Amino acid sequence: MKSIEQPQTKGLPPGKPIALIIILAIFSLGVFIAVYEHWMDSLYEQVELQQRQNLIQVVSLARNAVEPVLRRVRSGEISPAEALKQIRLHVRTMTYTDQYGKNYIFMSSYDGTMLVQPFEPQKELTNQWDLRDVHGRYIIRSLVQAARSYPAGSFVRYYYYLPGVHAPQEKLAYVVGLPELQCYIGTGMYMQQAIREQREILSRVQYSAIGLLLVVLIPVTAAILIILNRNRLLLKEVMTRRRVETELKNSEAKFRSIFENAVEGIYQSAPDGRLINVNPALAHAVGYESAREMIESGIGIDYYYVDNADRERLVQALHEKGVVKDYVLRLKRRDGSIAWAKSNAHVIRDEQGNILYYEGSVEDISARREAEQTVRRLAAVVRHSRELVNLAEMDGRMVFLNETGSAMLGIDQDEVETTTIMQVVPGQWKDLLEREVLPALEKAGGNWEGDLQYVNLKTGALTDVHALFFTIDDPEAGDRRYLVNISLDVSRHKQAEDKFMKVFMLAPDGIVITRMRDGLIIDTNLGFEEISGWKRGEAITRTSLELNFWADPADRVFLTEELKAGRDVLQREFRFRRRDGTVREGIYSARSIQIGGELCLVFVVRDITDRRRLEDDRRKLELQLHHSQKMDAIGQLAGGVAHDFNNILTGIQGNASLMKLDYDPEHPHYHRLSQIEEQVVRGANLTRQLLGFARGGKSEVKTVSVNELIRKTAQFFLETRRDIKADLGLDDGIFTVEADAGQIEQVLLNLFINAGHAMPKGGELSIRTTKERLSQAEAKAFETSPGDYVKIAVSDSGVGMDHETLSRIFEPFFTTRSQQGGTGLGLASAYGIIRNHGGAIHATSEPGRGATFSIYLPSSQNKVAQQDQAQTKGWRTGSGSILLVDDEPTILDTASSLLNTLGYTVYQAASGQEAVDAYREMHDRIDLVILDMIMPGMSGSQTVETLKTIDPEVKVILSSGYSLEGEVKKVMETGCRGFIQKPYIISELAEIVHQVLHP
Repeated sequence: MKSIEQPQTKGLPPGKPIALIIILAIFSLGVFIAVYEHWMDSLYEQVELQQRQNLIQVVSLARNAVEPVLRRVRSGEISPAEALKQIRLHVRTMTYTDQYGKNYIFMSSYDGTMLVQPFEPQKELTNQWDLRDVHGRYIIRSLVQAARSYPAGSFVRYYYYLPGVHAPQEKLAYVVGLPELQCYIGTGMYMQQAIREQREILSRVQYSAIGLLLVVLIPVTAAILIILNRNRLLLKEVMTRRRVETELKNSEAKFRSIFENAVEGIYQSAPDGRLINVNPALAHAVGYESAREMIESGIGIDYYYVDNADRERLVQALHEKGVVKDYVLRLKRRDGSIAWAKSNAHVIRDEQGNILYYEGSVEDISARREAEQTVRRLAAVVRHSRELVNLAEMDGRMVFLNETGSAMLGIDQDEVETTTIMQVVPGQWKDLLEREVLPALEKAGGNWEGDLQYVNLKTGALTDVHALFFTIDDPEAGDRRYLVNISLDVSRHKQAEDKFMKVFMLAPDGIVITRMRDGLIIDTNLGFEEISGWKRGEAITRTSLELNFWADPADRVFLTEELKAGRDVLQREFRFRRRDGTVREGIYSARSIQIGGELCLVFVVRDITDRRRLEDDRRKLELQLHHSQKMDAIGQLAGGVAHDFNNILTGIQGNASLMKLDYDPEHPHYHRLSQIEEQVVRGANLTRQLLGFARGGKSEVKTVSVNELIRKTAQFFLETRRDIKADLGLDDGIFTVEADAGQIEQVLLNLFINAGHAMPKGGELSIRTTKERLSQAEAKAFETSPGDYVKIAVSDSGVGMDHETLSRIFEPFFTTRSQQGGTGLGLASAYGIIRNHGGAIHATSEPGRGATFSIYLPSSQNKVAQQDQAQTKGWRTGSGSILLVDDEPTILDTASSLLNTLGYTVYQAASGQEAVDAYREMHDRIDLVILDMIMPGMSGSQTVETLKTIDPEVKVILSSGYSLEGEVKKVMETGCRGFIQKPYIISELAEIVHQVLHP
């Protein structure tokens, strides 16, 4: 049986699939590598192009920011050194943020000195000419070469250390030269980090392709993994690019802020004239509301040139040099008006040298050109002025002399710079020039004005001049000064002026001559020096406003208006201010006159301050005398009333004391009689106030309880005003005060009465006492001393007071109740009493809200002396004979009864003469004389003198309704044994009689 043969299938060699896979893998890898390299190169170019644009924008903005300083250097306003100092300070503040954080603008000089390096400040002002990177490239030399070769801007690559990173990084820098200062400014960005991120991404893709060859046995799995891994990497790449784009946008926003807020016009234009970008300053300068409106108008930059040739010359210069500085042209605004402008521009090119756009700044110089024209016109005026105008070096060598000066001095124009001032001043005037003029001009801002003589160098003729010398600074070099001399030929007026000056200078009144057009003082006399304190040389060339002469500006306004109306001012009173600041009273007359064709003002002033003061003093003395006489009369009247009232009270007191003897202290009548005695004491206090007023307000200070004094005074007041309710908030813990109780009671009563007037229909009266400690500041406000005080606050619910009334309530004789009989003395006396006690008083009030008076009295640590009730068993009794002398029958009767009760024998006399007669007859039986001071006929003092002639050892006790002052005190000094003031109570009478008879 034949075996059946199976057909053999011819398969692929085992190595072919592998080879095919390897070939496919190699092909795929080759394609991948090619695409990778192309994409990587494209990405590098894109990233680098973006970085280059950013660098150009940053440095261009920095360059435009320092342009104003460079213009000042080019114009000679400042020196290069000063400009370099200002630019360094400005550049140091120019920082921005890129993908690595905070970046900066650096600055170096062409000799290699590092001028600005914020991240390495230790290198500033050091020479870095030999600084090299890791590849041996000289960094500073490369930057200097680029700045010198392409001042408009150039790129340089080198390796440098990124802050915080130890390995060197590739850095792309862009620099712009500043030839005026022999330096450059620039900035750089590190490229390696951005490129590294892209390289890492693609390297991982490359490694994945290589891995495909290693896992060829599982191509599908490997392919899936590669695809997934690639997608992940591509996503990361997208995120990285987005982050870079965001950071670039943020950086661009900051650069845009500088661009938008620049004060000069800034523009970017395409080579065909199309505007790419303008800032608001330029848009506003040519008449647009915004930069966007200007760009969207579609009008090219050629339109704004008045002369198209200016545009062509500018572009040609840019093509040849790359930069144009201070190019002056005329610009046409949107409304058709013309403006002069100055432009600085440069070309921005790519690496191949192709023009990307033009960039520049525009400054409106219309005002400057107009000023320059004005200066030229003024120069023409000076050249043809009728006054000599001379400009000289500080050593006297002439630099300029106008035509009038040439004729006056006999100097041709070609001889000016070889002539000195000393040559044209005659010998007798040279000493004045060296002694006064030159020293005055050595000071900054110094000047000298006065009369001189000049000699004509050709003819020898002398010319009298009025000269003004002063110094000015050279506008081109601030450290250089010139001497200016302006002289007026006054020869024809000299003789007439000499005569006038003798009269003018010796006049006793102050005389001032000023120019009407500007108020400048031309001359003053010696009288004005005496009156105003301003020396003649100081006042001349100034105005009355500069002298601060008018104390009241309204007086000057009045004078000006009168003169404008063509009227003279005669004998008008006013106030003026001397040089030392004192204000004086004066009287002036003013009249306009023509002097040398110039309208001037003659002002004559007389100081009447002393005369006015004498008149015021005389009036014050008359008023004081009248017031003194009036007060003396009132004082005498008050004293007389007090004396008579005390006599009455003495009778009441005596009878009350005698009646108390008939009652036991528990009897109701005894209590009522004690109240009568208390009221007598209060009445005596009132008379004591009258007596104090009569003798000049002297007080009797004792330790006083404020609360007790308030209670008694308030009770007395409230009994007369039943329609007023009182709220007493008295602090029991307050201290006592050292005061005259009667005067403080008067103050309180005045305040209560004042409150009652404010509440005619009744109301509420609040009285509070508290302890207060016044600080230094509070005491100063109250014009008293710091420390512990007792505060008394009296408030009412009355009509209140407005601010004007409140400010005057403590003025003497000020009253709002003159129609109702008010005198205006109540609050004034209260104020004086409190101030005399070392305290303070002030008031607060508003209309319709009542008023509050606050009193501050210094507190005391002393206690109030306790007064024992006068009991019969405590009286000092005695024996002896007493002659009682008084012209009041009631006092004779009551005092006699009191003395009899005390055990004494009493003889009565109703006058001084009766007393003398009785004593002459019974002096051997009379042990004591109680004598009233005020009696008709023979007075108390005369009676004492007569009694002493009878018996030099006579014992006399004086008694008076007056206090121990004046005449009473004089009589006491003659040898009287004691004094008792009416009204006296039995205990006081018993004590003093016992002391005299039984010492």
